[in-house]
Amino acid sequence: MEQKAHLSNSQAIFPCLNRREQIVNSLRAGFFSLYNLGIRKTPIILNHKVTIRCDCRCLFCDSWKIKEDPKKLLTLDEIKHIFEQAKKLGLFLYSAWGGEPLLRSDLPEILYLAKNSHFFTVLSTDGSLLAERAKELVNLVDLFLISLDGTEEKHDQIRQYPGLFNRVVEGINQLRALGRTKIRLFSSVNTQNLDQIFALAEFAREMKVSIYFYPTLRFPGYNDQLILSQKQTEECFQKIIELKKQGYPIVNHYYYLETIRDGKETPCYFPKMHIYLDWEGTLYTCDLGPEHKGKVWGNIREINLSQLFSSPEFKRQTDQMVNCNACRLSCWELGSGKWYQVLSRRLREKLIYEYWGQ
Repeated sequence: MEQKAHLSNSQAIFPCLNRREQIVNSLRAGFFSLYNLGIRKTPIILNHKVTIRCDCRCLFCDSWKIKEDPKKLLTLDEIKHIFEQAKKLGLFLYSAWGGEPLLRSDLPEILYLAKNSHFFTVLSTDGSLLAERAKELVNLVDLFLISLDGTEEKHDQIRQYPGLFNRVVEGINQLRALGRTKIRLFSSVNTQNLDQIFALAEFAREMKVSIYFYPTLRFPGYNDQLILSQKQTEECFQKIIELKKQGYPIVNHYYYLETIRDGKETPCYFPKMHIYLDWEGTLYTCDLGPEHKGKVWGNIREINLSQLFSSPEFKRQTDQMVNCNACRLSCWELGSGKWYQVLSRRLREKLIYEYWGQ
């Protein structure tokens, strides 16, 4: 009964930003985009893996095998302090993910702290608990990213979660009923769902949401058989390009799709734009880890972000990672050479509402 009461009152507890506050946040985003990226050369995005726990057993990802120690989790007070540091340094986009972030009971409190620090908030979820927790989150999240790798049984099979597709549909419908319109599907393309590309694009159009495609990341020894060959990649991403030209709500930019299709290498400046934080407070530069030139900086409890971002070592490491080319994930598109050139001279606010918001 207490949980239901909390849910029903959540919109009063976490009110929406008014128009004036939205304008102020947009202007702040634009200013710090130019200042951080063009002058101060420091990140603007905080990616926070709030938990490693996951309720899926995906065929392409084995992160669910990692055990979480509740005693080591960042507390709300610690997270609040991190947000205060990040805000002063001009970071303004907060992305909560996992694992499955909705498994963390205090997620609304975390997102409230982020909104109270004027962050643009993004939530990545598998959608399994979205319908039942939508009321808690609707006024705290600017953009919902929902994983979807196929329609009906295909998605359930890939995620090893019976009934998950229907839960995703229920979650989207619940968000719609609450007035939320900024919803995006994220689809990981591999050998198991090559035949689902059109169905996914059609589903996105029917549900009036956008969709983003990216090739599945290799987890050596776990999902090697799922990774697309170059020929499969060419055919698949050419099909996605054609669907985008036909007006399907595919938000990948042509530059990204063509680069993936053609197997080209390109600089990635995303490490200069963001910093990763895990559930225990470990701070790092790239989620692929040290084996892909990523850098673990230590625990946020013992690190001053201002000193880190201004250190020669931080600049050296992020410069080194520009030519990594170890992945083709969505963050790579946002930090690709072409986007970074745009970001260094245009208002970040415009990109946020093109890439993340609409």
